[in-house]
Amino acid sequence: MNVGAYDCGRDLDRVSQASSEAKQLISKTKSHYITENRSLPPEIASQLSNLELEAESTEAKMDDQHVEAKRARTIRFEYNRDVESVQAWIQSAEAKVQDKTVEPHKLKEFLQEIHCEIGSVTDQLERLTRHGHMICQRTSNHNERELVATTITSLTEQLQQVRNWLEDKKAQVGDSLESWQQFIQLYNSLRSWVERQRNFLSEPLKFATLAEGRAKLQEYAAAVKDCKWASKQVSEMTSELAKISQISNVGPLTDKQAEMEQEKADVESSLKELMALLQEMTEEWEQCERKSKDVAGWIEKTRQALDNPQNKKRSLRDQLASREKALADVTIQKTKLVMAMEKLQVHFRDRMCAEAQVAHENELLQARLEELQATVKEDCKTLEACVHQMDAYQQEIQRLRQQMVRVEQELRVVSSPTYSPRDRDKAVAEQNIVSVVTNRTAARPQSEGEEGVRRRVRPAPLAGLRGARPRVARLGPGSAALTPSTDPANQKVRSCIDMQSCASVQLGSCGWLRRLEWRALRRSLSPSSRARASGAERPNTLRNIHVQSVNNPLTNSPKIKWIFTLK
Repeated sequence: MNVGAYDCGRDLDRVSQASSEAKQLISKTKSHYITENRSLPPEIASQLSNLELEAESTEAKMDDQHVEAKRARTIRFEYNRDVESVQAWIQSAEAKVQDKTVEPHKLKEFLQEIHCEIGSVTDQLERLTRHGHMICQRTSNHNERELVATTITSLTEQLQQVRNWLEDKKAQVGDSLESWQQFIQLYNSLRSWVERQRNFLSEPLKFATLAEGRAKLQEYAAAVKDCKWASKQVSEMTSELAKISQISNVGPLTDKQAEMEQEKADVESSLKELMALLQEMTEEWEQCERKSKDVAGWIEKTRQALDNPQNKKRSLRDQLASREKALADVTIQKTKLVMAMEKLQVHFRDRMCAEAQVAHENELLQARLEELQATVKEDCKTLEACVHQMDAYQQEIQRLRQQMVRVEQELRVVSSPTYSPRDRDKAVAEQNIVSVVTNRTAARPQSEGEEGVRRRVRPAPLAGLRGARPRVARLGPGSAALTPSTDPANQKVRSCIDMQSCASVQLGSCGWLRRLEWRALRRSLSPSSRARASGAERPNTLRNIHVQSVNNPLTNSPKIKWIFTLK
């Protein structure tokens, strides 16, 4: 029977009630037969007797079960109480053993306390084990049986684990205490080193020569090398601190380590900073001396180059350019000296004192550069005056040459046979000659080809050109167009004679139109023109002559273009 889940009191009440009801039933049955004056049948009497016996037996069994249930509850209560107590102690012991927030000294006290309490906890574990076995024997619930067995096994293992932790923790706490002592020793030794280095840093930096500065640099280099030993000490302190932190709380050791690391870092940075300053100072000192030597050599070379006879044979512009370059180089050399000295003075002002001759040497070189600069400036002024005078002479010569070229062009134009002032009346008269020459050529047929040309170019419309005065329209400089006063409506351009191959002429000059007329007529009466004219389907009538000026892009002179308009 599962005494844990079974409610024995309720069943006991139900059995008692059923037994009472059975007794009442038996009593009523007997009273019924007695009232009727009948005897109780044997079968009913036997059944009633059995019912009464079973009711009494059941009630007795229920009383026994009730007692057993009370005992089982007591055992279960004691079992649960012991389980909770043992579990709580194990958890407390585990927390104390595994607690890393306390110092090794406090952890050692916890271990001693746990060692004293472990005996009583072992007795509780034995009692709950005995009660658990009784529960497993009497319970009918398989899951409960497994749970009780598992709980007993788990508590036994946990208690054994606490014993093992206790033994291991005792050894670890001993090691932690040793690491604590080692850390304190490292801290004290590193503190002494920091004090020595601070005293070394407080010494003044005074030297008069570059050799003394280099010697001081060597001392600081040795001090910087000692920082490796200090770094090793800090590393060992960190290692010991890590060992302690694995077991317990390090307490104030973390602050001590941080303090020492900061002091060591400050001292190391100060040493390295001063060593770097000394190194830069020595390098700047060396560079300053080297630059002073370079500037002195440059001054001598520049003087020799400017005073060289070969240099004086060069042109004035080359001499001026070389002196201007030398003048610019003087400024550069002065800047180099000033910058080198300023860099060196910066190091001297920064916690360093030096009585060196570098400044005096720099002043002497500056004076020599000033002297050279003044000499070169005087030479530049003289050469610039000479060059300006030569430029003025060359400009005057160029101006005279341009005047000569312009006069030659004017003479060439005047001496040309085609030269003529712009006479408008004369140009109109020469234009009228075109009509006369065209009529005479048309009235003199010589062959079938010429007759075709005569039919194509009818003389009647050209007669109107002789009487009509053409209008001369000015289109712009160097161009003109001649058109008759006839109506150009319904005209078609049939032929265009390009006269760009003619000689260059001035518009409005004498004789230009006559030559163009004859050349145009000769081309129109050539055999090829007659052959083309003979193949025409119908004759055309010349209705208009247009003269256009075209500029030649090669010579920039006007050319003439004739346009014949045929009907």
